[in-house]
Amino acid sequence: MIWVLQLEELKIRYNMKSFKEILTEEIKVNTSQYQKANNKKPSGTGKWKFSFNSDMSDPFYITDTYHNAELKAQAKADAAGKSTVYVG
Repeated sequence: MIWVLQLEELKIRYNMKSFKEILTEEIKVNTSQYQKANNKKPSGTGKWKFSFNSDMSDPFYITDTYHNAELKAQAKADAAGKSTVYVG
């Protein structure tokens, strides 16, 4: 536990960002299509459909909580050199 506190202190001291913070700043997640179809924001656990294309072509699926699936989709987008992920 001490090393976690030390890491947090270092992050604050040197203005370092976590991997999650970097992803959420760099890779945008567009949920408008999901919200339009379901009348709610994505949440919960399930099989989530993502795409790098706004027309949802060439989708990929992640089964997890929405929060974790979103982070995994952002990491995949980062690896593919994409700046936006769409949720269907």
